[in-house]
Amino acid sequence: MRKDTIFYWVILLILLTPQLSWPDQQTMTGHFAIREVRAGETLYRLCARQYGVCNDTIMKSIRNANPWLKNPNVIKPGEQLKFPLPGREEDKDQPVLENKRARGKDDQNIGASDKTGASVTYDLYPRRLVGRISEMSWVTDDRALVSGNIRINPGDEGSYKFIVSVEGDLDYEQEFKMDKNGDFFADASIGRPARDYDRNFNLSLVKVQSETIVDQLTVTVTKKLNNKGKNITFDNEEIRDNIIGFTGIAMWIKNQSLESSQVDNKKFKTPDGLIIKNYRYINYSPDEKYLGRYGRVTLYGSSCIAKYLIIIGQTPSAKKIIDVWCNLIDEKGGIPRSANVVGDTYISPDVRTGDMAYFLGALALYKAATSTLEYDDIIKKLLHTYFIPQQDQKTGLVRGGYSSGSNGYTTSSATNNISWASAEHNFDLFQALVLLSRLYSGDDQIAITKLYISIGEGLDKYMWNKEMNTFNRGYRFEAGEDRAKALDCSSWGALYLLKQAALASETKDYAKENIYMVRAEAALAFIEENFPTKWFYITPEGKPGYIEGYKPYAGKIDDVKDEITNTPIDWDKIKDMVWSEGTLGVALAQYKLWCKKSSGMDVINCGKLFWDTTDRLIASMVELQSLGQTGGVLYSSKRIEGHFTQGEELASLAWLGYALIIRERAYQQNIGNYVHFIPW
Repeated sequence: MRKDTIFYWVILLILLTPQLSWPDQQTMTGHFAIREVRAGETLYRLCARQYGVCNDTIMKSIRNANPWLKNPNVIKPGEQLKFPLPGREEDKDQPVLENKRARGKDDQNIGASDKTGASVTYDLYPRRLVGRISEMSWVTDDRALVSGNIRINPGDEGSYKFIVSVEGDLDYEQEFKMDKNGDFFADASIGRPARDYDRNFNLSLVKVQSETIVDQLTVTVTKKLNNKGKNITFDNEEIRDNIIGFTGIAMWIKNQSLESSQVDNKKFKTPDGLIIKNYRYINYSPDEKYLGRYGRVTLYGSSCIAKYLIIIGQTPSAKKIIDVWCNLIDEKGGIPRSANVVGDTYISPDVRTGDMAYFLGALALYKAATSTLEYDDIIKKLLHTYFIPQQDQKTGLVRGGYSSGSNGYTTSSATNNISWASAEHNFDLFQALVLLSRLYSGDDQIAITKLYISIGEGLDKYMWNKEMNTFNRGYRFEAGEDRAKALDCSSWGALYLLKQAALASETKDYAKENIYMVRAEAALAFIEENFPTKWFYITPEGKPGYIEGYKPYAGKIDDVKDEITNTPIDWDKIKDMVWSEGTLGVALAQYKLWCKKSSGMDVINCGKLFWDTTDRLIASMVELQSLGQTGGVLYSSKRIEGHFTQGEELASLAWLGYALIIRERAYQQNIGNYVHFIPW
């Protein structure tokens, strides 16, 4: 009998034999998590792993839960220890957790109630696979036997698949078996016979729940000639450290970066460009999967992170990002808002003013930081061939952009201009133009100043809602006001108003300055009345917590519909969705209001009202960053199909970077006074 056949049957025999459980297995029993002691473990280390922190109070509760434990300094491999979850007598201040499923077909939730008796739902996050792909043996040049183990907790739902894939290509499901202890075995086809040598293949065990991939374990192997008969042992038990702050941002950027010369989309190939993929998914649905698989990039995300890199002094990296997008400017001065760059050549047919304004802001900030003239022609082209032609002469507002007749893979000369103006887009453009006006002189400065003044007048006249004391979402040139309640129109709007107040102060128009300051405070008060939320989570280790922030909308909005019922979403009923980018926008607006007010007489009170809130929000977003343990930040704590993804996202990470620069007082020396133009 052939050796590879013997090996195959030996593995199958092993799978059919009862196995020892995963040595670090944790189960949920009542109000306890149960952990089995490993060799070399200490009680303190297990305590810290369970709760994220360990002190005398927590150690006392553990000893009370395990009365048989006479000496906490002596624990033995194989012993099972109970770790109290919040809700026991000694944790009265915490919500009571119940070990049960709650709402949501895709979300594993744990019901609870807070101290007031109000119902609270804890989402299990991240829903992480714990285990490893341990070894593989090449049977032929295109086939290998792969084995490993995962931890299966009682009550786990979902199914498992073993996938072989190449980045940018399809997933190929393989023959796969798993026993009740989590030991698994796959007979995997890797590439084509006698072909695909020197290519990297991802081998992944994925957990699927309601067609949503919850998490996956992945190893990468390189197919080589003469691999037959070789065995590989993987040391891939995932250790996810608490990677947060600037270090986390740097790590996430590094892991998402590609040299533009390596991408598959020819329009994005440049000799020395840098691509940063916009999304990373820990959990994702079929609709979102292609965004990660095909290396989706966005103009907005790229512009946001380029600004962050400029501010922290990494201008060469920012330039590489900017150069890639400069090559995509069309004859109308527009740049596509997104594209796929890995294994696909899709380029969005849509050009949007908000994305364009952020890119213009990145060019302006680069010019401010380096004093270069390199991008002057491009800046003028964007102004004179895109922004000025898109401006409505009656209102002064700049339209939302245009779409071509392309399907993303073909070219088209047809253009469909958008007949509305977005408040957010015009805020973004106003800020970029104010900065540019400080960098030019003569006729250029006059033209730029004239443009931002007319945009400001349009915002004040056509977008400010006197009844709600905030900005409308937009203005439709044929139908009038779009009065939808959108968070960014209040937070970005407050930032715009504070910039106007600063400009009025420069010209000693103190009456005008006061009007803008009053409106800025009113817009932030509107946020507190309509958008605050809290997302309660519990980690796989049993550690509960919550993230506070804001949701993107309030009330019902006709064009933001539930994809299943096709009816407007009632945002007032959504209490547990935190939108990270929007929350950080609020924090920045509060900070700028604090800066402005603290220069006056009310330093103490304004510090309490605004700086404390800013600091608390930023700390909450850092906690959100810590949960995924990749350095990234979830775009939203809840998936709203077709509108908001739960994936980690580039622009949100950049906004966290802006906020950290403020809180840590970091990097300000790199660009002097221009740090005050964060995030523009």
